[in-house]
Amino acid sequence: MNIQEKKKMKRTKILKSARDLFVEKGYDEVRIIDIAKGAGVGKGTIYEYFNGKDEIVEELLNQSFKIYKEKCDEILKEDISIEKRIRKFLYMESNITEESFINIRNIIRNSGILQSDMSTIVVDNIRTMWKYKFKFVKELVDRGLEKGELRQMDASILTLFIVSATHGFLYYKNGGFFHAKTDFNFDVENMDEDLFMEMLLNGITNQIIKSSTEIKTS
Repeated sequence: MNIQEKKKMKRTKILKSARDLFVEKGYDEVRIIDIAKGAGVGKGTIYEYFNGKDEIVEELLNQSFKIYKEKCDEILKEDISIEKRIRKFLYMESNITEESFINIRNIIRNSGILQSDMSTIVVDNIRTMWKYKFKFVKELVDRGLEKGELRQMDASILTLFIVSATHGFLYYKNGGFFHAKTDFNFDVENMDEDLFMEMLLNGITNQIIKSSTEIKTS
């Protein structure tokens, strides 16, 4: 293993240690010495790679978006139906890897990051992710409309519907604050993704959905 490979491996260990500790203890409670111990390096070594915790979080966010984008791009490359693409999108978001946004969100939550100088970087990064998510789903919708796999509706409205529905479902399923404030006794861990997909793709009524024109005139 050459010097560059060793440096890359050490940097990866530092980032993994930091991510694990941030999730376990919260950003504010983790010290650089803690990250160093977790990575099996000296405290001074951390500063050879990063200026401090803020820069480590920024790098974790950048990595998260890169991983997220790669997974979305893989779905776009597959020659499959719109239904299968949307299912893959949902399952990708639901089974999101530990390197991705679900843990980054947990790191940010209950920390002082958004009240610090890091707030702009964090918010901009999250906005970039959301912009890409809408762009990705819009591409799925456009292809579905072009192939006649989706009802002929406004592509932007369809995109907003899919993104909003999947985000709401998964945010609740993954422990978003919403479910803690409701009186519904949901079995969160066993919420049925297949049933959600059925409702998303085929609706929740047993009648043919009327067009907006028919609704206005009825």
